[in-house]
Amino acid sequence: MMQFKSANESMTTCKNFTRSHKKHQDIVNEEDADENASIKQPTKEELALPKNVQPVWYDVSLSPKVGGNGTMGLAHVKLNIEEPTNKIVLNAKDIEFTRNLEKIQLSKEVTKRAKKSVDSGTNSTSEMPEGSGEEAMATTATTTTTESTTPVSSFVDTGIKVTNIEFDENLEKVTLTLDQELKKGSTVVLKIPFTSKVSNNNGLKEYKYKNSEGKEQSMFTTQPSYSYLRHVFPSFDQEAFKAPAAITLMHSKGSIVVANTGVKTKDDGDAQTSTLNKVLDPDFVIGDLVASEVNTTSGITIRIWTRPEVKHSTEQSLDYANQAIDAMEHILQSRLESKSLDIVAVPGFQTGNRVSPSFIVLPEEDILYNEQSNDINQKTRIARMISNRIAAQWFGGITNPEEFGTFWLNEALPRFLEVEALEKILDINSDDLWTYEMEKILERDATATSQPLRVKNVFSSADIAEIDHEFIGKKGAAVLRMIQKSVGVNVFNKAIRSFVSSYRSAYPYDDGLWKSFEKALGGKLKGWNNEPLDVAKFVNTWVDQIGFPLVSVEKLDDETVELSQERFKNDHKTKEQFKFRNAKYWFNWEVPLFLKSSGPVGNVSWLHEAFRLPLNTSDSIYLNTDSNGVYRVNYEEKRWNDIAKQLEKSHGKLSERTRARLISDVFALANSGALPFETALNVTSYLPMETATVPWLIATRIFKKLTERLEGAPIQDKLNSFIYQKIHKKFEEISSSPGEASSNYLKNRLYANLLDLMAIVKPEKSNEKLNELFVEGFLAPCQFSGNFSSDCSEVPGDLREKVYCNGVEFGNDTVFETVRELAEKEVDGAEKDLLQNSLACFRDPRALRRLILDNLNSTSTVTLLLRKMNSRPVGKEIATNWIIDNWSTVLKKKFKNDPETLNAIADAGIILDNEREKSMIETFMEHHHKSTHGIESLDKKIEEATTDIYWRKQKINELNDYLDGKMKGPAKDDEMESSEEQE
Repeated sequence: MMQFKSANESMTTCKNFTRSHKKHQDIVNEEDADENASIKQPTKEELALPKNVQPVWYDVSLSPKVGGNGTMGLAHVKLNIEEPTNKIVLNAKDIEFTRNLEKIQLSKEVTKRAKKSVDSGTNSTSEMPEGSGEEAMATTATTTTTESTTPVSSFVDTGIKVTNIEFDENLEKVTLTLDQELKKGSTVVLKIPFTSKVSNNNGLKEYKYKNSEGKEQSMFTTQPSYSYLRHVFPSFDQEAFKAPAAITLMHSKGSIVVANTGVKTKDDGDAQTSTLNKVLDPDFVIGDLVASEVNTTSGITIRIWTRPEVKHSTEQSLDYANQAIDAMEHILQSRLESKSLDIVAVPGFQTGNRVSPSFIVLPEEDILYNEQSNDINQKTRIARMISNRIAAQWFGGITNPEEFGTFWLNEALPRFLEVEALEKILDINSDDLWTYEMEKILERDATATSQPLRVKNVFSSADIAEIDHEFIGKKGAAVLRMIQKSVGVNVFNKAIRSFVSSYRSAYPYDDGLWKSFEKALGGKLKGWNNEPLDVAKFVNTWVDQIGFPLVSVEKLDDETVELSQERFKNDHKTKEQFKFRNAKYWFNWEVPLFLKSSGPVGNVSWLHEAFRLPLNTSDSIYLNTDSNGVYRVNYEEKRWNDIAKQLEKSHGKLSERTRARLISDVFALANSGALPFETALNVTSYLPMETATVPWLIATRIFKKLTERLEGAPIQDKLNSFIYQKIHKKFEEISSSPGEASSNYLKNRLYANLLDLMAIVKPEKSNEKLNELFVEGFLAPCQFSGNFSSDCSEVPGDLREKVYCNGVEFGNDTVFETVRELAEKEVDGAEKDLLQNSLACFRDPRALRRLILDNLNSTSTVTLLLRKMNSRPVGKEIATNWIIDNWSTVLKKKFKNDPETLNAIADAGIILDNEREKSMIETFMEHHHKSTHGIESLDKKIEEATTDIYWRKQKINELNDYLDGKMKGPAKDDEMESSEEQE
C-alpha cells in the first residue's frame, strides 16, 4: 500500500515557491502588481526538456479527494541516463511536492526470479474487459497448488540525494538537483510523492452533481486537453519522451473505473483499488457508473456509461453511436482497430480536442434523450457530438508539436464526417445544413481577428489555447466540402479511403492526404493552369492565410465580363495581427467557380488571376451556385437589380441553396459598404413568395442581426414594421403545421428564428402565447407536484427554451425560485440546461449577479448563463459589467492560468453596443494587460463593436430613406426599358 504524506506536512508548489516569511510591506494589490510585469512568451528551445534523461515507464498511484482537495499521489519513474547529469528536469503544472527532500528517492531496479504458489480459490480481484471498468462475476473453484517462476522487481537505494527542487511556472518545469552525477548508460528509478489539483480545466478534474435524492456526488476524469499529464503527475510530458504509464487508483467503495486500457479492481474493505494496464496516455473516469451496450454489425461492442438514475435515457445515444460507426465504416471502408468503444457521460464535462483510442468522455447533456421533454434539436445535438467523436477515433491523435501545423485536419475531418453521418442518421440534407452553417464561418473569417487554418510555431499548451478550435474545425470542414464538390464525391471518397489505409499514421499528416487525392484523380482533373490539379497547392491557398476571396463579376462591354478576386472583409477599421498581414499568397486563392450561365462561356472552372469571359448582355451568369465554395460573389449593381427581378418573377429557376447564397452575399456586401443597402433590401422583395427553408433561414438570421444593430435607434419601429410584412405569412406556418418542425431540424431552426423575430417586431403577439404555455404547461403541472420537470412539464420540447425564458423574464421572485429549485434537482441533463439558462432571463440585477457567482465553478454552465443574459435587455446590462468588476474574482477562482476558459467567459459575457462600452473594455484590457493577453475573444469583441458603431453611422440615414419609401424597389421591365431608352 502506498504511503502518502500527512495533510500537515510542509509543501512546495509548482505555482508559488514557498519561502520564509518576511515583514509585511504595503504595496499595490497582488493582481495589479502582477499585471505590470512584462509579457514574454517562451521559445521552443526553452520549453523543451533536456534529452540527457529519458523515461522508460511510469508507475503512479493516485488517491483523488472529493471537494477540490487535490489528489495525493506517488510516482515511480524508470529513467535511462543518456548523458552524465546531476539534474532531472520534468514537466509539472499546479503540483505540490514535499519539502522533506529525503522523501524523494533514487533507486536501482533489481530483478530476480522467484517461485510463486498459485491456488485458485475465491478471487477478490475483479477483471474488467479492456477499456472498461465493468466488474466481472467472481468465480469460485478449487485446483491443485502449483509452482511457477515469476520475475520480481525490487528497488535498492542508490545513496544519491536530492538537494534542491526548483520550479519554473512559465516553462511548466520542475528541476531536481542531485548531490552526485548520474552516469551515462545507467538506469535509475525516481520515487516522488506529490499532490495535484482536481479543480483546473486540465489534468484530473472533479465534476460535482446531485443525484435523484439530492445528494451531492463527484466524478473524477482526466481532461481531453493537450499536455495534460503534467497536471496529473510529474512527467516527461512531451512527444519525444513518450513512455507507458501504469496507474493505480484508490477510490470509494461502489464506484467504477472506466479507462482506455484494461482495468483490475480489488476490494479493500471500505474502499477499492483499481489498477490500469500500462498505456501511453492514460485516460479514465471514476464514478458511480452503469453501462448500457449494443453490438454493431461489424462486431464492435459499444458501451455508454452513465450514473444509474439516467441509464434509461441512453437508448437514443446507443442507436446513434451504432449508426455513426456503420456510417464511418461505409464512408471510409475501414474499421476501428479495437473491438470495443466506451463512451462515458459526465455531468458538466468540458470537452476538449485530444483523442483517446476506444475511449470517449462527453458531457451528460450531449448523451441523454428524454422522449417526453426533448426534441429534434436534442436528437441532432446527440447525433452530431457522437458522430464527431467517433470519426475522431479514425483521424484524431496528433499530439506532436511538430505536427500542429496540420492540427486543422485533426479538427476538420471529424467535423466534415459528422455532417455526412448526420444525413444518414437523421436524414438532414448535408448541403442544406452546410449552406446554413456557412454563415457563421464567413462572418468570422471576414474579420481582422480571424486565423489561418494552418497555424505555425505552436509549441506550448498556451499556444494551443489561442487557437479557435471551433472555427478551425468548421472552416476546415467547409474547405474539405469544397474539395469534394470540386473533384466529385466518388473521387473524394476514394482519396479518403486511400488515406485511411495507407497514410493516416504518416508524417507529415496532411502530405499523405494530398497524395491520396492525386492518386485518386489520376491527372484527369485540370487546374487553373490547364495542368493536372495539384491538390496540395490548391488547398495551401486556403489554409495558409486568413480570410476568403470576394469574386467580382464586372461587365466590361456588351460581350465581355471580367472575373477578379480580393480578400473580403466586413470593414477595414481593424488591422490583422502583424504575423497574418502579409499573407503567404498575398490574399490570392485558387477558386473553384461552380459557374452557371445562360450563354456559352467555354470550359471555365477556376479563378487564379483576373481573366475575361465572353458574355452577351442578354445572358446571365451565377458563381458559387448551390453554395459549394467558401467565398462570396459580387456583381455590378445593375446585375443585382436584375437578380432581384428574376427572383420576383421566377425564383424557382434557381436552386434554393443558390437563392440563399445570393441573399447572404448581397447583405454582406451592403453591410461592408460595397453596395447600397437599397440593393440588398430589393433582393428580399420576393421573400413572401419563398417556400423553401434554407433561404428563409438565411433571411431571418440577417433580419435578426439588423434588429440587434438598430435596437434603440429612431428607425427601429420602421424596421420592425418592414420585417413583419416580410415574415408574418411564414410565421403563420408555425400554428398551421407545428408537427412538421418536430422531425425536421432545419425547419425547427427556422421556426425558432421566426419566433425570435416576432418577439422583437411584435412582442405582444409572441409574449401572450408564450406566457400561456408557461403557466398552463409548466407551472400548473410542476410547481407543487414534487416531480422532475422532465416528467411533469407539458410544454412541447421544441418550445421549452423560449417558454421557460419568457416565463422567468416576466415572472416574479416566486417563479424564479420555483424554476431554480426544479433546475437544481433535475436529473435530465438537457432539461436541467433549459431550466438553468432560463434563470438568466430574470429581470432582477441582484439575482443575476448572484447567479453568475454561484456558477463560476462550472465553465460550461457560466458561459451558457452569460450568453443567455446577453440575449435579454436586463441581462445585457449586467453581464459585461460583472466581468469587468469581478475580473480578480474570476482569476482567483481558478482561471488565472487557463486562457481557454477565460476566452470562453469573455466571449459569452461581453457585449459592446456603443463607443462608451468599447472604450471601457479597452481601458480594462490596458489595466489588466497581462491577464488579458492572449484572450482573443476580447479583441474580437472590440472589432465587432468598431464595425457596428461605424455601420450605424453610415447606414441609418440610408435605411431610413428606404423604409420611408424614398428609394425604389427592384425596377420592373418597363422601367428598365424606359431607363435604357433615355440613356
